[in-house]
Amino acid sequence: MVRVLVKTSINEWATALEGIVEIEELRMVDGSSYDFSGDADIKVYFAKRNHSCYEAFDGKGGIVAHSMYPPYGVIHLDGDEDWHNHNGPEDSIDIRLVLLHEIGHTLGLRHSRHKSSVMKNNYEHLKSDIWLSKYDIRAVRSLYDRFR
Repeated sequence: MVRVLVKTSINEWATALEGIVEIEELRMVDGSSYDFSGDADIKVYFAKRNHSCYEAFDGKGGIVAHSMYPPYGVIHLDGDEDWHNHNGPEDSIDIRLVLLHEIGHTLGLRHSRHKSSVMKNNYEHLKSDIWLSKYDIRAVRSLYDRFR
């Protein structure tokens, strides 16, 4: 399920960028692990507590994810969180919304002031059925239009 949600979230940004970004899944090598030797631009990991990163996770609640701006393209999701996809229990986190937000950071976007933006600095205002807003699309296109 997580792989599908990562792919769906990246595709949402790729659609906004109108073909500037290519999506390619990592190759599975033995039925359970992936070949990380390629040049993936965005890598998504689940991690817990102190995981050799600039910011440790704090267990359930609090910090649920963090990512790195280009050129690093790394997303860490807190493995202690209760994740759900679309309208889960109140104390769980919608992984799709978090992925949309963190992928935005890996593409170079900062936090937004717009209420409807997935790039707002917290997720509490967003509903599970939200997608990229016109503000998100405009912001990411302004970063990548020079590559057309």
